[in-house]
Amino acid sequence: MPKGANEHREGSLVPLVLRAVTRQVSARPKLALGLVAFFAVAAIALTWREIEFKTDRADLIDPSAAFHQRWIEYTKTFGDASDIVVVVEANGPATIQKVVEDLGTRMKQETDLLSNVLYKIDPGPMRRKSLQCLTPVQLEAGLQQLAQYGPILQGQWNVLQLDSLVSRLQYQIESRWNSPTALDPLLVQADLLTASLAESLDDPNSFRSPWPDILPVDGWLRQRPEEPIYFLNEKGNIGFLKAAPVQQASDFSGT
Repeated sequence: MPKGANEHREGSLVPLVLRAVTRQVSARPKLALGLVAFFAVAAIALTWREIEFKTDRADLIDPSAAFHQRWIEYTKTFGDASDIVVVVEANGPATIQKVVEDLGTRMKQETDLLSNVLYKIDPGPMRRKSLQCLTPVQLEAGLQQLAQYGPILQGQWNVLQLDSLVSRLQYQIESRWNSPTALDPLLVQADLLTASLAESLDDPNSFRSPWPDILPVDGWLRQRPEEPIYFLNEKGNIGFLKAAPVQQASDFSGT
């Protein structure tokens, strides 16, 4: 069959279909209008039920990207709300603490707009969980230090007598004199002991422990255990306050 005949038949298929549809519509106009109205209503209902508006900037990122997958895993635990960070700059920490204290208190009252307002930490309740903040090396050193106090914990209080303590410390220092690594803790304990004795002689009502700490304690927390800790930089001239906006399901513009 000639090539032109095939093209003529394929090209004439669309007019044939259109003519057939036109005849059916002309013969049954009410049925045709009813079908058009039905499909229009069905399309509107489907759109109203299934349409979604995405206002999150994360929707513009490739969902298969590795860093985006990590972010999705993070949001499953901590939520996906973007944090609001307020930065306060002043000449000294006292002014910053006063400002963030006032601002943080007022922001906490806006519960319909903000949540998780954080600008300071109360160290008191955190003491019960302080061991969780130490490294395995620090915990191991604490266990070794605690093992040295084993006889005392078992009731052998005679080892705390000054003459016994001094003679034992002297023997340990002499026996480990050629080992700097093993000698350093003994020298620290000797320094603590002499400082405690000197302070007691100057003021009998004063007491300073002659024993090294079992676990490391921050000096600031030791001096001010009940004072709150504010989020400041190292220079103390910039402070930070963080809050999370409350997600509104009916808010088209997002947080």
